[in-house]
Amino acid sequence: MQERKGHFGKMKIQFNEDGSMKLPESRLVALEQEKESVVLRRKQVNTNNPAIAQLLIRFPKNKSPPENFYDYYHERKSKFTISADVHDMTEINEYEYVLEIQGVLPMYKWMEYFILSFIRDYGPKGQGYTVKVKGQWEKYDTNI
Repeated sequence: MQERKGHFGKMKIQFNEDGSMKLPESRLVALEQEKESVVLRRKQVNTNNPAIAQLLIRFPKNKSPPENFYDYYHERKSKFTISADVHDMTEINEYEYVLEIQGVLPMYKWMEYFILSFIRDYGPKGQGYTVKVKGQWEKYDTNI
């Protein structure tokens, strides 16, 4: 019987002058691209009663959010209605918003519906934003 050993390659760890670890060039490029993108981040605040899901939306500082963004949210809310204890959007600052739904299981489907609608309407084929989606819902299949 022949034994095989995996090869993971060698990687040098480099440090900046201040002692912090240098990031690989590919990671630095990804971070720069993210700064220029709209980032939608799924956040599951609570999985028990009441279940709470949030979608954090961050627009890039070099592009202002659309003036009618609140209207856009309310249109999506009226097209796909769910009965929830809380279903609201809060502006954190001029570039960041939080959508929050509490209390009902279909909230994850609604959030995924909003994400897909947002990508369609504001992504490269819509308003021209680059959109990055991060995070996941615990114990929920996002393939709707």
